[in-house]
Amino acid sequence: MWRDQYAFVGDDGTVMLLGLQRHSAGTAQAKGWLARGGVWDQTFFQEFPIRGRDASKASAVLSTWAGGALPAARVGYERDGDRVEIRLRLPSQEVGLRGLGMASLGTFRDPEGESSYRVGRAQLWTPDQVWNGWLVVEETPADDPRLPFVDFGDFAFVVLASPDAGTVVVKRSRHRPEFNRALSSRGDVVREARDVSVELAGDQLTVKIPSWDLDVSALVRDRDVSRGTAPGERPVGYETLLLGGDYAGIAVLIRPDPR
Repeated sequence: MWRDQYAFVGDDGTVMLLGLQRHSAGTAQAKGWLARGGVWDQTFFQEFPIRGRDASKASAVLSTWAGGALPAARVGYERDGDRVEIRLRLPSQEVGLRGLGMASLGTFRDPEGESSYRVGRAQLWTPDQVWNGWLVVEETPADDPRLPFVDFGDFAFVVLASPDAGTVVVKRSRHRPEFNRALSSRGDVVREARDVSVELAGDQLTVKIPSWDLDVSALVRDRDVSRGTAPGERPVGYETLLLGGDYAGIAVLIRPDPR
């Protein structure tokens, strides 16, 4: 399985997350969230067939999606060196992401597999507006697919950004500490840490990284909640959180569902 994610955090708190997951068995999923005005304004999910040999190539998968029975109307993907651009039509909105000067942020290797990260200043655009901000790209290496089924435990993936303080990417599992890692970029300085904690209490999400003297509390402005199953058919809950405050961003939580 391969997974690419594109997380845009605007300087004004506008947020977009686009995920593209592909399996060599011949299936793919595209899902996305767009927040404007402090709420999830657009969400979508589509599953579609692909050729198994194309699963490692994001451009080929997006082309298949655009030409399928349930297309996203128009899909475009360009990547050239440190540049990436994606254009698509959501259920009622044409939108695009454009990142120039993307730089390496580092890699994670955890029980799921390897993920590489890039970060840079970017633009999110619609036909009538443009937002400036940060773009964080997570990619599965084409020649190193990840495991399709992993027990995450109580898991959080968080992307935070500030116009002045740069970006922070965090993975944390309460029961699987081998997931725990943070990467950050500020100017030309890239840092990595393992001493991370992520706590959700009501509408407050707190990220702490003691070795960086970082303690961020972000307000949960909106939530998208769903349910699914983990390996062994164990029920899990998914929450996609829109975050605001001094750092804006997005958090994806996967937690055991007691139903």
